[in-house]
Amino acid sequence: MLAIKSGRQSQFLNMQVIDDGAGIAPNIESHLFEPFMTTEKTGTGLGLYIARELAEANGAKLDFSTANTGTVFTLNIKKV
Repeated sequence: MLAIKSGRQSQFLNMQVIDDGAGIAPNIESHLFEPFMTTEKTGTGLGLYIARELAEANGAKLDFSTANTGTVFTLNIKKV
């Protein structure tokens, strides 16, 4: 699911990608945005690393939160 939120007084636009899977294992969370970190046999481990680097290079922030009901990735983009 994709959700886009912004309040009238907020300086940021928040875009969230939400899944309802098992969530991210606690032992992986601190390594999630590291280059070449993957749990898949065919993955490169570059997707989240590149996504966060591109966000930061453009003044945005990519972060996540996880729970028993899934994971939420949030991209915070400053309004101009």
